[in-house]
Amino acid sequence: LWKLKSQLPTSTKKTIYTALIESHLNYLTPIWGSASDSALKSLQVIQNRALRNVYCLDSKQNRVEMYLNQVDNFLPLRAIFYTNTAAFMFNCLKKRYHNNLDFSFTIPRSSRARSYIKPQKSNTQYGSRRISAIGPKIFNELPENIQKCHHIYSFKRAIKNHIRNEDFLNSCFNGKFIGKY
Repeated sequence: LWKLKSQLPTSTKKTIYTALIESHLNYLTPIWGSASDSALKSLQVIQNRALRNVYCLDSKQNRVEMYLNQVDNFLPLRAIFYTNTAAFMFNCLKKRYHNNLDFSFTIPRSSRARSYIKPQKSNTQYGSRRISAIGPKIFNELPENIQKCHHIYSFKRAIKNHIRNEDFLNSCFNGKFIGKY
């Protein structure tokens, strides 16, 4: 992308980025996306560099501003993990995926209260990062109108709109993201 930076139109570079980079970042993200920040740092650097080349941005460009204002609908790595994990939970709860995860629900005491999915308990730090522990936490914190979407496309679009704010994007880069889940 760096060599093609000034030779191709942005739309073509976006297609190349989506095919060669984002497709790999999206592949099984709920499984590997909860790795430590140090393990994912090199992937995040590659993604940032590629998007700067696609949009001809300065290398000193602030990452949060870049993802908020200049790179259309592309998300940083942790936000991709968040979106794909929530979509996985959505599909599991709608019984669209065959899985062996067993989720239990809390029953609300009043008719106005929301039911929550209980995360599975773990005995180790590595176990607390698995999909059955992080997935329910991510899904539970979504607003109720997003949780009640009927289709996966409207669900993903609503999540992207929900997380496209400065606080969430800052947490993707400052090391506080994985500690929250």
